[in-house]
Amino acid sequence: MQNTTILSAIVLMVFTIYLCESAKVMLTITSMDNKSDRKVNCSYELNNQTEHFNSLFVDKDNQVFYSIDNKTSIHPNLTSVSGINKTNIKILSPNVFIINNVNKTTSGKYTCEVRYNNGQKVSKSVDLKVNAGSNNFVSGTLALICAVMLIAVSK
Repeated sequence: MQNTTILSAIVLMVFTIYLCESAKVMLTITSMDNKSDRKVNCSYELNNQTEHFNSLFVDKDNQVFYSIDNKTSIHPNLTSVSGINKTNIKILSPNVFIINNVNKTTSGKYTCEVRYNNGQKVSKSVDLKVNAGSNNFVSGTLALICAVMLIAVSK
């Protein structure tokens, strides 16, 4: 009888831990092939039995520019903020979008926040650094001038 009680207690603890598992959020920002666009993926996992999605926000330097909620998830709300023009956002799915024509001002701290169960929230932040395209041009131009000068001197 005592073994059955201990086993029941262990099963109840494992079941309780499973139900109390907290929500998870993942945020990735990746370069696209053309290098001037960034793909933002803010995904989340909720426990279907105990956690219910309310809303998702993405901000840059504490300024929200992308948001959806459980009533308007088909049409995210977009707002222009410093470094991001809302017309440069292409939505791929409710939690994945592309920021077109990034530049140095697009650099900053990006945070994805998911709110659930009418008040609980979980978030993840990443830093994005966009290098100025003109620096690449200057470096490439200097390398080309040096190469031409070396060829001229060697002849």
